[in-house]
Order: sequence, then C-alpha cells, then structure tokens
Amino acid sequence: SGHAAAVTAMGNLYLLSEGKVIDIISLEEDVGFMSAAFDENGLLYAGTSGDKVLVYDISSGSAKLVKTLIAENMTSVDGIFPVSSSQLFLCTDTGVGFFDTSDEFHFINTNSFNNSFESMIIDYQGNLNILEEQSCSM
Repeated sequence: SGHAAAVTAMGNLYLLSEGKVIDIISLEEDVGFMSAAFDENGLLYAGTSGDKVLVYDISSGSAKLVKTLIAENMTSVDGIFPVSSSQLFLCTDTGVGFFDTSDEFHFINTNSFNNSFESMIIDYQGNLNILEEQSCSM
C-alpha cells in the first residue's frame, strides 16, 4: 500500500506514505510505542511499552484505532510478527506468545530462556526461531 511506520526512541509512532509523514501518534506520558508491523491486509499493529498492541486501519490515509489487544503478563512489546490473518506473534521483555483468531493471548513456555526476546523468524520448515536479547560488556 506504500505505507511505512516508524517508532522513535521517544516512543512516538510515525505513519509515512510516499516519503511524507501523514500521521503521528503519541500515547500517555508513561507509555510509548516500542514496535510496529503491517499484516497482509494492511492493518498496522503497534506494540507498546506496556502489555498492549494497538491495531490501526490506515486505508483512509490516517491511523484509525480499530481494536486493542492485551498480552496478559507481558511487558514491552519489542517485536510483532503477523504470521497469517489468524496468528500474531509477540516478542516481549517478559516472554513470547501469540494471539489466536479470537484475539486471545497465549503464552509460549520457553523453559530456561527467560531474558528479553526481541525477534523471531519462521524457517523453511515452519519452525519458530526466537532471538533472545543478550547483553555483553567489554
């Protein structure tokens, strides 16, 4: 659709079209945006520093809030991964999970991997590969 979304370090969400800013979304003072992704239908999913994913329809040229998804017991939605129209995966500071077709959140048990999760890919066999944030000091 020619749209792009960008999240700033200050937690603001910029919606762009043809290289121009067409909308800027800011949240409450203590909550900001952390991530954003479009699904195959052009809906924009925006993850917050809390436990919410805000879903926007941008077909009119500006962002219209369609629904709010809540990822219970999760904090800081660092990565959003729309796999299909029926599943939306999240990587957060407190775990990994997904929303099903009923918008119900399901936590994925990662056993001893319990650091901040930042990214995910699906390999050619359909396996989920989740990247855990690692800190290093020199």
